[in-house]
Amino acid sequence: MFENAIAGSLPKPSWLSGTETLWPQWKLAGAELQQAKADATLLWIRTQEDAGLELVGDGEPLRQRYVQ
Repeated sequence: MFENAIAGSLPKPSWLSGTETLWPQWKLAGAELQQAKADATLLWIRTQEDAGLELVGDGEPLRQRYVQ
């Protein structure tokens, strides 16, 4: 009857940026950072698909900060 989705940003993996901090920094740079962001995006998309959600989002791992 209703499609399932999440709302908001999902946590970044610890291998991508700092965690549990208001102003996290990226742990990689350049091409490695771009690949890590793509990997994190795929991780959250697959996690949502595996959970059976019909509407999936990228989880916003490309944003450095959520507080701006």
